Amino acid sequence: KVFLRTPQTLFDVEERRVQAFHRIATVIQAVWRSWKIRKVYIELRNESLDVFKGQKERNRMSMVRGAVSFFGDFLGLQNTPTDLGLLQPSDNRKILFSDRVNKINQAFKIQPRGLVLGEANLYNIKFFDKPKKNGTNFEVRRFTPISEISHLSVSRLADNYLVVHVPSTHDYVMETAKKTIFITLLRRQYKKITGKDLELKILESIAYKVRKGREKNLNFTKDENVVGNAQTKKSGNVLNVKISSGLNK
Repeated sequence: KVFLRTPQTLFDVEERRVQAFHRIATVIQAVWRSWKIRKVYIELRNESLDVFKGQKERNRMSMVRGAVSFFGDFLGLQNTPTDLGLLQPSDNRKILFSDRVNKINQAFKIQPRGLVLGEANLYNIKFFDKPKKNGTNFEVRRFTPISEISHLSVSRLADNYLVVHVPSTHDYVMETAKKTIFITLLRRQYKKITGKDLELKILESIAYKVRKGREKNLNFTKDENVVGNAQTKKSGNVLNVKISSGLNK
């Protein structure tokens, strides 16, 4: 038996017990949410391991990324003033992926760009060194509904080139070290929207469309004399890309 001198003591004990339960419940909820989020990222990482189905040589950087990489928003745009002027309403202010990439324009010139994947659209954005009058430091150069993408193309070698094919307008050619992460997130979102698998073609030469329906090509060859990043040389409507051997497919 426990003898209490005053009823107030009992009330204090009960109040502390309730507060303790609340603290424990809060901790459990936080751990549960953290586990669920990490579980999703682990699933995405495991899914990414089968993206190229052993048909593409890998570079070292793409092989060492952990599950946390599939958080995706590498530019940290989510829930910042930047996303207010960026996303379409259909994206529900949700950024699945963001990073800086090298866009290859129709003259085969490199243009630094931002690549942003929302819930419904894919964005090509240009950053500025100084903010514009409206306070943003970027402008959207192009946005494409995910449902309008027909397929993706990459080479069989260890380069970082990726082509997003959009028949309704023109294709988007880029170079990104995070292509595996981006492809995994885009294909998952495409399936969520359309109910279909987004085809990934792995080719030795990639044909793609630029403005006004003109066709250009990326041609990939292996050259062990190349050290580091791929070397490129244009010849007419073809960009020849040379890269040394990567890791096993």
